[in-house]
Amino acid sequence: QGYWTACTGEDQYRDVRHLTRAYLTMEDDDKRPISKSSEGESEIFSGTFELSEIWNDSLLSLTAIVQDLNTYEVKQAISGNIYRIPTDRDSDGVTNLEDNCPDDFNPEQEDLDGDFIGDVCDACNDLVYVPGNVNGDANEGYEPIIDVIDVLGLSDYIENGIGNECQMLDLLEDGVVNDWDILVLAELIMNGGN
Repeated sequence: QGYWTACTGEDQYRDVRHLTRAYLTMEDDDKRPISKSSEGESEIFSGTFELSEIWNDSLLSLTAIVQDLNTYEVKQAISGNIYRIPTDRDSDGVTNLEDNCPDDFNPEQEDLDGDFIGDVCDACNDLVYVPGNVNGDANEGYEPIIDVIDVLGLSDYIENGIGNECQMLDLLEDGVVNDWDILVLAELIMNGGN
């Protein structure tokens, strides 16, 4: 138990349980901007601090917040006792910071395409989903199969806009997926670019 007062100059003290605070990201140089923008994406942050000998570490909690740097509005917050924070969320024997799929059980850490995202949580195998392989077909050796079916798939995408996150459809690499990309794909197939 302890007492604290806000920096208001008033002599109003509050009875508190958690008295000491250490802000790991208070200074501008320490701020850790989030690079994710879509629902379902995740990002791992880590940091360290010294435990003071006067702290009771069995009561020590960490609090993480996601805050707008301009308005200071708190968008998300979570807190937990340091002894209750899971270090291996998926219980596969690999700690979260080392796990290539920290939320999916994968003790072998298979990563066929070498993109540091484990196969069990990697929707896009970068060996198969290469420019032109619209439907993601591959042979037994994970070599992409690019053929007329991909031309039809690209045509369907241009017509109705339905696709998936793994498809690499901008074959012309001009920032727009259109009929020119169909011509590039047809030429790739005609020249045996499979």
